[in-house]
Amino acid sequence: MPIGSIEQHGPHLPLGTDSIIANYVATEAERKMQDRALLYPLIAVGSSMEHVGFTGTTWVRFESLVHYLLDFVESVSAWPHWRCVC
Repeated sequence: MPIGSIEQHGPHLPLGTDSIIANYVATEAERKMQDRALLYPLIAVGSSMEHVGFTGTTWVRFESLVHYLLDFVESVSAWPHWRCVC
């Protein structure tokens, strides 16, 4: 599951640069692993509060992101015959 922040990177890069890169890397990894990986949709928000003063930046508290990810892993771990290599 790719995770990428929505934050500024100056006028030369798009607002979603981190999300675009994370999604691309995860998609390529899943493609190369063929049937051994399951690609989940991008989480397009991270914990980048240091960019809060820049228009367009979105964020959640670090603890919120961690709790979300732990809940996600717990739900995947409950699947029969599934091994999470997180």
